[in-house]
Amino acid sequence: MNRNVSLKKLTLQDDFEIEGYWWLPEEPERKLAGTLYSGEDAIYLDILESFQGLQSVNRTSNYGIIHGFTVKGEEVTLFDSVQTNFSTNMPGIEKEKIICSYFITGGHFGSQNDVQFKAVELYSEDLTNWFNKSPFRLEEDQETSEITTTYTPPDVIPYYIQSIEAEIKNSYDLNHNFSSKASIFKYSEFIKLTPDDQRGFEWFQEKLFSFQKLISLMMGERLNYERIILRGEDENLGTEEEPLIRPKKYHLFVSLRENEMNDKLHSHKMLFTFPSIEVQFEEICNKWFAKEEDLKNVYNLHFSDVFNPHLDLEDKFTNAVKSLEVYHRALDYGKLFDEERKNEIFENVKEKLGGVLEASDLELVLNRLKHMNEYSLNSRLKDIIKKQLDQETKQYLFNNSKKTDSFINRVVETRNHLTHYDEQRNANRFNGIELHFAKELLKVVASIALFKECGIEEEVVLERLKNTFGNSQNVPRAKERLGIDK
Repeated sequence: MNRNVSLKKLTLQDDFEIEGYWWLPEEPERKLAGTLYSGEDAIYLDILESFQGLQSVNRTSNYGIIHGFTVKGEEVTLFDSVQTNFSTNMPGIEKEKIICSYFITGGHFGSQNDVQFKAVELYSEDLTNWFNKSPFRLEEDQETSEITTTYTPPDVIPYYIQSIEAEIKNSYDLNHNFSSKASIFKYSEFIKLTPDDQRGFEWFQEKLFSFQKLISLMMGERLNYERIILRGEDENLGTEEEPLIRPKKYHLFVSLRENEMNDKLHSHKMLFTFPSIEVQFEEICNKWFAKEEDLKNVYNLHFSDVFNPHLDLEDKFTNAVKSLEVYHRALDYGKLFDEERKNEIFENVKEKLGGVLEASDLELVLNRLKHMNEYSLNSRLKDIIKKQLDQETKQYLFNNSKKTDSFINRVVETRNHLTHYDEQRNANRFNGIELHFAKELLKVVASIALFKECGIEEEVVLERLKNTFGNSQNVPRAKERLGIDK
């Protein structure tokens, strides 16, 4: 536990307890003592007394923004702050517990977009492994036994992402400690995102978490951020005589429930490392962000179990199904006829039945007809799997057309049971551990679709699925447990 340390020295995974004074922006003169700390599932603030006093007894207070000043002299702004508990003692002192979604160190803000930022830097050991560079080279002289270590900094390459009018580039840090007995070098690579014009926090928040999903897709595992640093207005870190102008650093801390650490992720376990898609990286990022408006719900559903592994298995399965259903609908796949013809039919029905049915009955019929142009879930899955996937991919995932149809039918029946509790048709649905393996196959299908949307050829994706550690075992194991391996 890190107690009363400088927050800027911590990572998102570190536990901490930081004492300080805390107040509401509208009451800066009323400062209360309290402790900001990381809980098992969120970030909390315990304060002596209460911002609302006895008014908090019978209602939950939504404070929104809270300002703080820590014992280490750091300014802190808490966001989305909500009271979770209030207690009073007579005689005694009131106590209040508050939960917050995230906080920023380095300043006090009146709103999320109170300050415009220039850039954001994203640090993670996962990113260092994903870049998969080898900047150190060790050489030993066979005659003298002298060992020489050579460090070659990696190339820093900017990529312009037109769809968000911003530059993404890699950068690196090299830290070293020397002593008479040991020399330790710590190399890390990070991403810097810089928009053409300064942006508010909401813009950066949306883009950095979208980028996290993209790299998680590439790696085949969750990307864990360790530090998120926003760059703001210029400040002088030197003196008047020798100025050193740098953009001010603001450290962002998000709820720890979103940052549970997975096992150390090595490059050989990743689906795609940076070198394997380097020539396409700009195109991939551009397409990912360009399509986000249409596919945002697909991104969220597809990664729901990745960033919240404690979801029930039933929810993981239904989200996997929904991601494909929403994907198919969002890109206007699978319409029975064009919108002009649909509207023509709709108006004809409305006109013909207008004088026959009561107004309430007519409204009911017309509401049902609004969805007449959409495929059923069964038809959507068949279109995605049987028509949009290459033959080699279908054979790898499902063996043959008969097994594909059987899998799709079981998916639909299982989804209907879990969504509508339809007990009439449940003999063919997935049960127990089958739900997990069916979910895994559905997520592979969705991943292939998303890779293709980013511009990566399906045959390239299939080759990586077959030959990457972990992925090469998951599909055969799922097929075996679901009885579609032969």
